[in-house]
Amino acid sequence: MNDEICPTCRNPIAAPIKALREERDRIILFLSQNRSRREEFLRLERDIQERTVRLAESEAKLDERIENLALDEAALNELIKEEKRPKEEFDELSRQNHQLCEKIESATAECQKAIDKMKDSLESERQKVDSEKKKRKAAEQRAKERRNELAKITDAYTTLTREYDLLEANHARQSNHFETAREENATLKRENRDLVAQKSAVELEAASMRRTNEQLITKSQQLNRRVADLQMAIAQKPEHAGTNLSCMPLDLNLVQAFSREVSLQFNPPSEVVSLGAGPFPEADFDLYLNSLSITPFAEGCPWIIVGRDDWSEERLNDLIDNADLAEVRVFSQELFMAGILTTHDPFSLPLEILMKFAEGHPALEYLIQAGFEWPEVVVEEDFGEPIYLRGSYERVEESPLYRMGYQVGATKGLTKSRRRAVLRSAYQGEIEDVEDADYMEEWGRPHRSRRLWRIAHHIAWLLRSRKSNPSMRYAVKDWKDDLDWLKEEFYTNRMLFKWPHG
Repeated sequence: MNDEICPTCRNPIAAPIKALREERDRIILFLSQNRSRREEFLRLERDIQERTVRLAESEAKLDERIENLALDEAALNELIKEEKRPKEEFDELSRQNHQLCEKIESATAECQKAIDKMKDSLESERQKVDSEKKKRKAAEQRAKERRNELAKITDAYTTLTREYDLLEANHARQSNHFETAREENATLKRENRDLVAQKSAVELEAASMRRTNEQLITKSQQLNRRVADLQMAIAQKPEHAGTNLSCMPLDLNLVQAFSREVSLQFNPPSEVVSLGAGPFPEADFDLYLNSLSITPFAEGCPWIIVGRDDWSEERLNDLIDNADLAEVRVFSQELFMAGILTTHDPFSLPLEILMKFAEGHPALEYLIQAGFEWPEVVVEEDFGEPIYLRGSYERVEESPLYRMGYQVGATKGLTKSRRRAVLRSAYQGEIEDVEDADYMEEWGRPHRSRRLWRIAHHIAWLLRSRKSNPSMRYAVKDWKDDLDWLKEEFYTNRMLFKWPHG
């Protein structure tokens, strides 16, 4: 308890109350100076205000008691001055004054405890606020670090994406350059082959022209003698009296065909294959070839002259299969001699004229029935509409092209060069059996027009059945390009079937 006495009223309770008021004023000043933190202590301020109100009430009561005490003290002083009151009343007043002082001291102690408790609460709240601020600051720092890390990751991702796009674009350009180079190389090879072939043709034509020029003076006499020999030889072969060749002088179509101006000069090579006899014996016909500076062989040449007798299907097939199909030419003895005598290339004549030489000739009729391109076409074409797979046809699940790995499109499709390598192999080589004999018959043999017809129709069917689907636009484009490439690469005017369209 503070024993200081108020200099005005000489009351010992005034000093603590003044101290409380000063403490209150300091607190209010502290709060007013820290307005920025005022919102954090609103709840504490309300508690302080409530406690201040209670303290003011207590203070009012104390003031009232002090006033009463002052009155009592004034009365006491008057009594003492006047010395009219007895000593007992003075002792009673002293006792009451002592009790009042004790109550004031107790109230002051309670007020001090409340103030201390309020200070402790305020400090605790301040510590909590500081802790929350530190946590918030730490969280903001972590968030800032994470934002920086995210920005770095985003920049790295953007950089990698840009590099990937550049690499992909570069790869696409390199692939296009490579494909272009391959196509140009293939084109140059074809042009080189064409130039070599043209050179050979020019050399042959020059040799033929020189030979023709040398024989020009005696050509008329030789021609008449050969015609006479031919008619005499046919007259000596009664078993062939019904052949077309014996009727050639009587067939106006034949006469007209061979009487026209020569559209394509007949220039046989210097080496041919001679097989069989009829209408002339093979030995006599070989001597006739030697007289024309043509050497007959048993094999190894693309030009094949076959007689009516003494030949076999197996031998003829072997000669054709072992030669380049694009250069194979099969003649009867009569057809070859007609070309020599008239200087007409027989294969430049109309088809109906050529077929007159095939009628009644066992070897040529066998080739026609077997589907071989004679004279340079397949007579049995058009083949009609094929059976399609992976759609209306249920006997097999995959086509030979699919078995060989042929795929198109942007996702799983092969490159242009690989697709065309598969198509080339499918046309020129053996294909896998798909376990259906009737279906496989449609695909024919390698290097044959039936094989090309079947491949082209299969791709055209795929193109037509998918062209209305927008998601298949890349596949449709690949099929269209491959179909055009097949026609340009392998389709010739020797093939009678109509090229399909997608």
